[in-house]
Amino acid sequence: MSGQFAAMVLRSWAMTWREEIIKAGCEADADLVSALELTAAFLRIASRDVGEVRRDHADAILSVERDRVSKAVSEELRVLGDIPTEYLRTALVRAVCVALDGSALRHGILALLAANELDARVGRTFVDACRSRAGSRLRPGDPVPVVRFPSDRMVVAERERVLAALGPRTGDPRNRTAPTDRTDHLRLAPAAVAHIRVRLTWADPWLEPVTAESRFAIGVTNDRDIAADFAWRSYVVGTQPCFYGVSPKDGAEQKRKVSAVLEAAQQNKATSVVLPELCLTKPLLDELREEKRLDEISLFVAGSFHVPQTGDEPGSNVCEVFAFGEPMLRHEKFSDFHYAKDDQRWHEHVSRSDASGFDLLLAPESSAVVLICKDVFGDVGALVKELAPTLLFVPAMSLDTSEFKMLAEGLAHDPQGFTIVSCAGPRLNAIYGRPNRETPVFEGSYEAPTLVVFGPSGVLIEGEPRLN
Repeated sequence: MSGQFAAMVLRSWAMTWREEIIKAGCEADADLVSALELTAAFLRIASRDVGEVRRDHADAILSVERDRVSKAVSEELRVLGDIPTEYLRTALVRAVCVALDGSALRHGILALLAANELDARVGRTFVDACRSRAGSRLRPGDPVPVVRFPSDRMVVAERERVLAALGPRTGDPRNRTAPTDRTDHLRLAPAAVAHIRVRLTWADPWLEPVTAESRFAIGVTNDRDIAADFAWRSYVVGTQPCFYGVSPKDGAEQKRKVSAVLEAAQQNKATSVVLPELCLTKPLLDELREEKRLDEISLFVAGSFHVPQTGDEPGSNVCEVFAFGEPMLRHEKFSDFHYAKDDQRWHEHVSRSDASGFDLLLAPESSAVVLICKDVFGDVGALVKELAPTLLFVPAMSLDTSEFKMLAEGLAHDPQGFTIVSCAGPRLNAIYGRPNRETPVFEGSYEAPTLVVFGPSGVLIEGEPRLN
């Protein structure tokens, strides 16, 4: 070993590698060890000092030792063969740790090398390991399956068709991967998830990939002043003026508008439909389901509704999402909303808890987030960008839509994704963002009931925006 090599990498070990991965969150002494947990533990160790790992990875002097360690770990994993597996026997995990114990390289680069070898051998199962309809809580440093844009799993011809439909790209799709990512299959959850509950929810096969034929539809059901179409209850809790129970004044007329939007969606073969916030009631949504109005739509983001209250207790503002008429997600609004009236600030009386947050829907070739109106503002919008979904759907009811447009522009550039916003009210009620340099965001005001349909290349069908 050269003097330069020794000065760079020699260190005294405080712990064995088995102890290191246990400290990093892997149950290394269990009868069977999760390949996902083991890889995540190595990734956490490698991410402690990213700059140091990058230097050691690029240093030519260390190349022989790096190659030797990679080969040693690969030899131990060879027993797995070519069959993907979710679990490793304890003896195999110990053998990998012994191979790492035999090197003088620093911890960060050793952890990276081990993670890469695990990825090469069993990485095809990392997305499968996140399968859970109930969802699993995401924490900082946890591995998140990477869904590239367009996915590398797409047939090349289809990927090229999507890119052609988008036109000049706004950035490099590889920028969807954060600097701390360690493999093509995993990213590490950002520290921002420590402040809000995020769930990984497996949505395959219901969440379809974006293709050149994708049709993102925005339903315009209410285009007048909010007070003209909606009623609600106002009351005081303590000293706080509150409102709740927002619902359409004329249920029959509202059903006619929503039905017209859904009929247009079927005629135009929309692959996803988004309705505005609070444009429904639960009974109205149930009627539409029973009449099978949703069965032909692959992804229906059903606006939202206020759940009936018990007394003056806070309630819920709920968005239900359906795949071909079957429920796949229930999102509860968690953001504060106030409006000023009669020199008072009226507060939407929605329950919020430490468990408030959202889901990241995952499929092999697509990922999506559904939020309600001001859920997307501030830190949450920044977190959504870090998680890099392919699709963001937002039912909204707001006179101010500037935040939606800014987030759509951000998602159109880095990372590259689509934003679809349906907003009730007299101003802008359709906002669509796509990865394109020239026109990343379309926005317009339309008369209700109207269906506005977009594809990767922009506006597709009827609905000339009215002049405000």
